[in-house]
Amino acid sequence: MKGQTHRGTIGVIACLYALILLTGKGWAQGTWTWQQQCDSNEWRTICYTDAGCGRDQNGNPIHRYFNNWGLSQCGVSPGLPGPGSVCIFPAGANALLNSNVNILSVGISDGAIFSWQSGTLTLRNPSDNSAGTLTNAGLLRMANNVSRYLSGVLVNTGTLVHEDGPTYFNGASLQNSGTAEVRLGGWYSNTGTNSLVNTGTLRKVSPDPNNPTSFTITVNTTNSGLIEVQNGTLSVSNLTQTAGEARIRRGATLSVVSNPLAMQGGKLTGAGQLSGALNNTAGTIAPGIDDPDQPDLNPLGILTINGNLTLGNDAIFEVELAGTDNSDPANPQYDRVVISGSNRTVQVNGTLRVKARDGYTPVTGDTFDILVRSGSWNRTGAFHTVEVDPDTLPCIAFEVQYLSDRVRLIARLTTDPDVNGDGCVDDADLLAVLFAFGQTGSNLAEDIICDGVVDDADLLSVLFAFGSGC
Repeated sequence: MKGQTHRGTIGVIACLYALILLTGKGWAQGTWTWQQQCDSNEWRTICYTDAGCGRDQNGNPIHRYFNNWGLSQCGVSPGLPGPGSVCIFPAGANALLNSNVNILSVGISDGAIFSWQSGTLTLRNPSDNSAGTLTNAGLLRMANNVSRYLSGVLVNTGTLVHEDGPTYFNGASLQNSGTAEVRLGGWYSNTGTNSLVNTGTLRKVSPDPNNPTSFTITVNTTNSGLIEVQNGTLSVSNLTQTAGEARIRRGATLSVVSNPLAMQGGKLTGAGQLSGALNNTAGTIAPGIDDPDQPDLNPLGILTINGNLTLGNDAIFEVELAGTDNSDPANPQYDRVVISGSNRTVQVNGTLRVKARDGYTPVTGDTFDILVRSGSWNRTGAFHTVEVDPDTLPCIAFEVQYLSDRVRLIARLTTDPDVNGDGCVDDADLLAVLFAFGQTGSNLAEDIICDGVVDDADLLSVLFAFGSGC
């Protein structure tokens, strides 16, 4: 369109028609494909200046109103996409939206860039006012610190980057199965029913890692993919996890202060901080980050929960051991959860799962403080099941101690005839073996010779050692 400048006398009637077009009438309906042929890549631009626009016979600037579908000057136009239109951005397109648009759907192809800087993007079917759809398979940028408004359904299968500013949801949903990277600003529930469903990757990053930023989501959020807080703070008002992973890197924060993080499945991992309560009904808490694609991250970690903790009957607390020294928080030798803050409520239940890493084998008496408080708590309950991984911890059992300020594991070789670990091989140990006689399985405390069954050999081990240590 460069060089297509209309000059000369423009009739008053034609200019009035341009005013009608600018106020929202005169739109055309159809399927529109972006053609990258203009100097400006804005979806719609209004030019009021002399340069390149001209003036009418009264000396007033001509309103030149154009986009890459066509040029409108005082109503001379092939038409612009309006309500009910379908807009397609093919590979190679580089479009910019900086105004209000009301259409049926937008398709951003793989290899296309669409930068949404400001304005209201209303996606709807004008025949019944049902929600329309923006489908992104390319790169969708939400840029600049200005307000944006979304109505309809945004389906991201490509890359969505929210660089800055607020985006308000007005009866909108965001379905992410691609990669969504959020940096600064927020997604806010404004009017109507709004939702965010993540089955892909939702990643919080800061443009400058040395200057951490915050991002806020007040839209109801469901995660079955990966939510990763790399740095800074990600605040989510209402977060439900049904599968997948919520990962918090060391120094980063996932804030759920408004409502507890509802874990119905999946894992909570990392070595950062969860700020707010955790209600784990059927998920897994597994400190550290064990990701083969990111081998530089420590698979062992100290995860902090600055809030109340509830472990339900089907919850799992998974810890890995590679030593007994946790004096270096950046390189701990075993997993730990720290409950910070005052007067916290901690309810323990579910399954404790214990594994080892890097060939580590504890010896009898080694201790591991896996759940500790840094402030004050009211702790109740106990794990109903302790699972010890037979592959990485063969012939190892653990006593779980529920102390006033921590939950501690004490390792013991199951080849020790002191079955109850009281330092004396006596009647209590003999009775323990008798009561468990015939049981099979791995890491049974009564299976003293560690052959997978409690039998005569285990009874003889107790009898031969009877009285030792007493």
